[in-house]
Amino acid sequence: IKHRTPLSFGAQIQYQLNIKWALVSGLQYTNLVSDLKSGTEDYYIKNEQIVDYLGVPLSLQYQFLNYKKWSTYANVGGQVDFPIQGKLKTSYINNGEVSVDPDRELNGLSTQFSTTLGIGFQYKILNRLSFYGEPSLVYYLDNGSKVSSIYNEKPLNFHLRVGLKWNLSK
Repeated sequence: IKHRTPLSFGAQIQYQLNIKWALVSGLQYTNLVSDLKSGTEDYYIKNEQIVDYLGVPLSLQYQFLNYKKWSTYANVGGQVDFPIQGKLKTSYINNGEVSVDPDRELNGLSTQFSTTLGIGFQYKILNRLSFYGEPSLVYYLDNGSKVSSIYNEKPLNFHLRVGLKWNLSK
């Protein structure tokens, strides 16, 4: 089994509690792809497992540096990822000849919970709109799913999130 690097994108909103503290949430789409192969060099079965999630992050952010349009912060929080769909693409390779099965739906997908700790920076583009980058450590809790993913085989991951953040406060 070889797990590819997850692909995620989304948008965040921020509610400023005071000059230093803020609550941050949003929506995040994640695509997980794993390649599974078994057999010999000339005769093998190749599966491509694709799972899509829609996540809702929630974090508490502490701003420790603010200079003109730039700010840096630390954050701690978590995320709930809901499975949208999962499918399995199967190919049979028989001495160079390939036959493909129709895609199958994956059963047994479970909601995925994670915790995160990181630092970040943001650059104010407009009055309420900022571009942000967040290197973070993310730990994925065991969700009991029988579907193998990078999250249950390697629960502690490094993430680099980048995107746009809308500030709800003035």
